[in-house]
Amino acid sequence: MKPILNNKNRLVWIITGICLATLFNSCVKDDKSCIASRGGGANNVFITPTFNGIAFSGNDNVVDTVFIKYGSSVFPGTNPKKYDEIIVSIEDRNNVAIRRLSCGIFYFWVVSQDTLTGNRITGGASFITDKINDTYEISVPLKAQ
Repeated sequence: MKPILNNKNRLVWIITGICLATLFNSCVKDDKSCIASRGGGANNVFITPTFNGIAFSGNDNVVDTVFIKYGSSVFPGTNPKKYDEIIVSIEDRNNVAIRRLSCGIFYFWVVSQDTLTGNRITGGASFITDKINDTYEISVPLKAQ
């Protein structure tokens, strides 16, 4: 009488078990723990507005303003009330620092002014991350309105 589990069958069962264990461990339930917010993580995002391909910096007469929409990758519009947070640049810096962001989806809308023409210039960018502690530099091209 042949044994039910010979060496060949045993090897097949071991390989099958390893494959199933790997499959079950790789399927992670989405527990919604990665919800876009400020203060829930250690991500730092530095937004550099660019106009005509050149980094644009705030000065005494002009400030760069970044409107932030949490949980969205699409432009919410020009109404500031549709945004969750507003960050104003520090004078003479060519970027706007947004610190302590969690992981998630964000939309950044940048508003500034062309110092030569006085025209309002704007631009936006969506940003998605699943990390909780990293640094990102995002260049946002601005266009005249």
